Amino acid sequence: MKNYWNNALILFFSLMVMSCNIKKKLTVNDYSTISVEDVITKVNSTTPSYKWLSIRGKLKVNTQDGGVPLGFNLKIAKDSLIWISITAPIIGEVNRLMITRDTVYSINRTNSSWFIKNVSVFKDEYNIKLSLSLIESIITSSISISQNNYLSTQDFNTITLDSQNDSSTYVINLNTYSIELFVRKFSANEELTVKYVDFQIIDNFLYPKKLNVNTASEKLSFELTLNKIKVLDIDKTPFKIPKNYNEKK
Repeated sequence: MKNYWNNALILFFSLMVMSCNIKKKLTVNDYSTISVEDVITKVNSTTPSYKWLSIRGKLKVNTQDGGVPLGFNLKIAKDSLIWISITAPIIGEVNRLMITRDTVYSINRTNSSWFIKNVSVFKDEYNIKLSLSLIESIITSSISISQNNYLSTQDFNTITLDSQNDSSTYVINLNTYSIELFVRKFSANEELTVKYVDFQIIDNFLYPKKLNVNTASEKLSFELTLNKIKVLDIDKTPFKIPKNYNEKK
């Protein structure tokens, strides 16, 4: 009987120790001690690594009557090129775009037209200054944050950084160090807002699953769903303007 109670006590204390260890492992992260500089460093260190990306998904252009559902096939050569083919149900391809560091190429199948213009076309059309690097970083959720002056506010596991230098705002998840919301103000009347709704892990890096892109003037408003992402060493980006197409000035 004595051995029975001894064994029971040993089992009891063993369970107590195990339960204490389990509780310790479940301790909630303490975000109160992390600095803004550390947050920025961690965010920038999560940038995906790739030579080429191939992405297939859905594009919903928001309009007054609800939205137009489209498909897209998108290819990115890191820091040098973005190629995208946009398709509509039944019709097939409606537009093909290629963006380099200084030029935008477009083939519009709906009106048999094409253009080759400087990247400043985005500012002319939408009053926002877009570049290859900014577009690529938005698509891949790899927006780089510079170590500037910020006003910061924290709400449990998120921190909001308001830049005092370039009129940008970042809302960052402190569990994953991913940017959940990005806002950049281009003028008194125009700003770009990118909201990341969901994420997915590809090759140990966090990529967006769904994101919403809007401008204050609503000239640009769409939703991207990234269904299939492949990391490649090389890919093809065919771009041939048909002879019977007219140049759009």
